[in-house]
Amino acid sequence: MSKHGLHGLIPPMPTPLKATDVLDVDGLERLVERLIEGGVHGLFLLGTTGEGPSHSYELRREFIKRTSQLVNGRVPTIVGITDTIHTGSLDIAEAAAESGATALVASIPYYMPPSQQELVGYFKRLVTQLTLPLMLYNMPSMTKITFGMEALESLMDEEKIIGMKDSGGGMMWFHDLIRLSSNKRPDLCNLVGPDELLLEALMAGADGGVCAGPMIEPSRYVKTYNAFRRGDFDNARQAQESIHDLTSRIYHINKDSSSVVRGVKGALGLLGVCDDFPAEPLTRFDEEEKNRMTQHLKELELL
Repeated sequence: MSKHGLHGLIPPMPTPLKATDVLDVDGLERLVERLIEGGVHGLFLLGTTGEGPSHSYELRREFIKRTSQLVNGRVPTIVGITDTIHTGSLDIAEAAAESGATALVASIPYYMPPSQQELVGYFKRLVTQLTLPLMLYNMPSMTKITFGMEALESLMDEEKIIGMKDSGGGMMWFHDLIRLSSNKRPDLCNLVGPDELLLEALMAGADGGVCAGPMIEPSRYVKTYNAFRRGDFDNARQAQESIHDLTSRIYHINKDSSSVVRGVKGALGLLGVCDDFPAEPLTRFDEEEKNRMTQHLKELELL
């Protein structure tokens, strides 16, 4: 566990909406309780699954405030501040600090992709303007750039940078990150994004996972993590296989890059947890997709 208490399962919460820029307040409460009662170790707000950069700053501030009130200190919360506008990131960072968040998360600004030298300079400048500690977020499928190891080594000189959330999906890169962290900053908290890599990453030295599947069924993920922590690797592998079963059904209703976001929100809508309304430009499931998701949820014995 890092000195900031970050470890284990920290799912990237969807932002429940009932219309464009309108929060589904009742659904948000049900979702927060579902996750905390399910045994997760923290919550990640306004990440990719939370459609963070797609929301207005006003909605993001409301979401942070309401979620923090609902959580009420029961688990740590980390808040995504990724934006194409530097002052926008600072605005959301301030709202997170005021609401009592534990830490912030930021990926590389994604519209004007910087060089490795420029991204080092950007994050070194950014942390001087933040009240809360910062986790870096490696998400090359969305940002077009991967953090290089030389850049990370330089950024590890910044005490306010406390870890990395990696959704790149490359285990060689993740092993390099763990080796670098172990040698230079053993206090860092390193989390893996893809659900399918949770156990493999834990065995490589990860502190936990920022997986979306716990929104659908937390128990599969909690069993995997707890079995690993006990050293019960046979049961951990079995639980990890059950995660593969869930993700193969929930995340792949279509082959679009938005399939995970739409899959999670669509499933939560069918489960009666929160509205399935996505942020523009994404759309709700059509009838054929809804019928397939309903069948998958029945096969998983969740409906």
